[in-house]
Amino acid sequence: MTYDPCLSSPDVDDMKPSGQGIAGRLLPQAPRIRSRLVLPALLAGLAAVSGCGGGRYEERFEKTVKDVAYDAPFNALYKDPVTIPATGVRIRVPRLFTGANPEGDASKQTRVDPLKAMRQRMPGVSVGYEATATDAEKAKMPFYLGLTAVEIESLKGEFPFDQVQALLKAALPATGNWEDAQVNAPTQGASVAWRKLRIEGDVVMDRIMSSGDTEFKAYPTVIEIWVHQSPTYFVILDWTVPKSIESQVPLETLAGTTAGTVEIGPKPAVPEAAQAAAAQ
Repeated sequence: MTYDPCLSSPDVDDMKPSGQGIAGRLLPQAPRIRSRLVLPALLAGLAAVSGCGGGRYEERFEKTVKDVAYDAPFNALYKDPVTIPATGVRIRVPRLFTGANPEGDASKQTRVDPLKAMRQRMPGVSVGYEATATDAEKAKMPFYLGLTAVEIESLKGEFPFDQVQALLKAALPATGNWEDAQVNAPTQGASVAWRKLRIEGDVVMDRIMSSGDTEFKAYPTVIEIWVHQSPTYFVILDWTVPKSIESQVPLETLAGTTAGTVEIGPKPAVPEAAQAAAAQ
């Protein structure tokens, strides 16, 4: 049996003597080596002796490690993207939102007032997601993700960054400043440009106690708003995560990973029947 120890990993049990030795004499049968623990050492020795290119094996191993590390953050998202209705915008949603089923129109959520006001000023389509995580006192705290797509033309090609910041700062004084963010896309070497705004403050939302009772009051919360501009759409992601569950909803990595999966396609064609109905 012949093999390249840099490209294959044969079973040790297959590495048997051929039966013929020097001068045609039968060689004694070598005992089988059944433990696979010694295989890496054997292959390393063979590679060194044969000079077949141990560096090539190391390069392949290092590339595999890098690939796994690069892909790891995206494993926190559903594999298939969701589409914001009636738009060409697709994005992968975190698995924390069980079933990845939209709660409904994000502009109709009433528990996060500052973002509700912002969404209502955006002439686009919004979808909201909601899930809960258990805090240190075993109470369930909700967290939210809103997805909004706004056609570029409806905002005359310019997103109102200053107005949005002022609107939120009026309700939550600890509103920061817009920052540029370049995030990795699932395809290595590709990235997506966004702008993001971080806000911290007390936000009113419901908290389900371990007793089953519900508290409705303000809790320390982190809000992040991400905006991406494409030739056809402004895409807005807004996150609302209570600080008591930040360790379970790692916004620092999750927000950027989600943002990196955005895809912009053509706007779906409106069926002729719908166009006729709208014209009436």
